[in-house]
Amino acid sequence: MLGEMIGEVHGKVGPAGVLDEHGVAEVSGQESGKILGMEVTNWLTFRAVPRPDGTLWGEGQGTLTTTEGEFVKWKSQGLGWEARGNVTSWRGALYFQNASSKLARLLKTPAVYEYECDENGNTHMKLWEWK
Repeated sequence: MLGEMIGEVHGKVGPAGVLDEHGVAEVSGQESGKILGMEVTNWLTFRAVPRPDGTLWGEGQGTLTTTEGEFVKWKSQGLGWEARGNVTSWRGALYFQNASSKLARLLKTPAVYEYECDENGNTHMKLWEWK
C-alpha cells in the first residue's frame, strides 16, 4: 500500500552516453528538493536499457545528502517510456541503505517514484513510502 509522499526533487542530468551497440545509455546528474521535510541534494547515475516493445528498463544508484550533513545511499529499478513529446516518464522503486540518523526511517521501507526527464535533461521526481 502506498503511504505518504516523502519527497520531491528537481534537477538536471547530462546528455546520455551510449555504452554499447544495443543502445544502452547512461546519465549522471544532480537534483535538489526535500525528503522527509529536509533540504537535500541527490547525486545520481542511471542506466537505461531499450526493450523490444519500445519501453526502457532502468537501474540507478546515488546518494542523498542534507544541508546538515546527513546522507543516505540508494539503488533503484524502474520502467520508462516516451510519455509525450520528448519527455521520458519512469515508474519504479528506490531501496535505501547506509543512512545516517535523521534519514534512518528510509531504511525500513522502499519508496516508489514517478520520474520525468525532458529532452533538455530537466528532471522531476516524486517519492512515496511503500508500506
